[in-house]
Amino acid sequence: MGSLAEIEHTIGEAGRSLYRRDKLVALIMKGEFLDRLRELHETCEDLEATEELHTIYRIARHIILLNDSSILECISRDENIIGVVGMLEYDPQRTVEPGTHRRFLRDGTRFKEVVPIRDADIQAKIHQTFRLQYLKDVVLPPIADEGTLPVINTLIFFNHVQISNYVHSNAAFASELVGIIQREGESEKKHDAVMLLRQLCSMSKCLPAAYRVSLYRALGRSSLIPLLEYALQARDRSLRPAGLEMLMAVLEQDRGLVRSHVLEQRRERRSGP
Repeated sequence: MGSLAEIEHTIGEAGRSLYRRDKLVALIMKGEFLDRLRELHETCEDLEATEELHTIYRIARHIILLNDSSILECISRDENIIGVVGMLEYDPQRTVEPGTHRRFLRDGTRFKEVVPIRDADIQAKIHQTFRLQYLKDVVLPPIADEGTLPVINTLIFFNHVQISNYVHSNAAFASELVGIIQREGESEKKHDAVMLLRQLCSMSKCLPAAYRVSLYRALGRSSLIPLLEYALQARDRSLRPAGLEMLMAVLEQDRGLVRSHVLEQRRERRSGP
């Protein structure tokens, strides 16, 4: 605890030199620096050591403003995210009450696994993307500089690419989605399935065209169109804007998908009794 001021000064100075910055990043990544800083932060909270908590906040801010992708990726891991956002709650300007960010990120009810994600790496990427988005939108705006957000956006982009690859290469994913929508009546599960598809469509907007095409073709008429029809006709009016948003996304990317479905429905009606 007595070394915090010196640590703050050393890290702050290291960020001004490219050579020292690279050495500092290597030290943080290979050592136990974050672990020890988290433990010290918990001790200072227990002791209500306000000045030391403010110093730890500034240390954490200096680390983030190194704007290194490996550090930001490390911070967003399961073992680090709660501790680091806890440090950032002790801004001397007190923009949030201590515990606010930690309570939000600990709330497991925000993650709903509508379709089981059986790949542990992809599941980790989904959780990491949520945390990075929360850091970008809520935690970091008061302290970020012009180099911080592009690094976070790059990490989110590559995560989206990997998630997209998983979806369009996993035939079981689309079949399980359509299985949900084929069940009788309206249910919370169907609502969640629509929201999941909406997130996938929203995510695809930032991907290169080739990835967007692959994603929409993988979902295709087997799950995408039935979910769209359900959302647009659902008694739950909150689903209709989601359905319209997805329909616009599909029309922008692959109008033929909707056109062929409409024509097939028309043929079926003509050939019906």
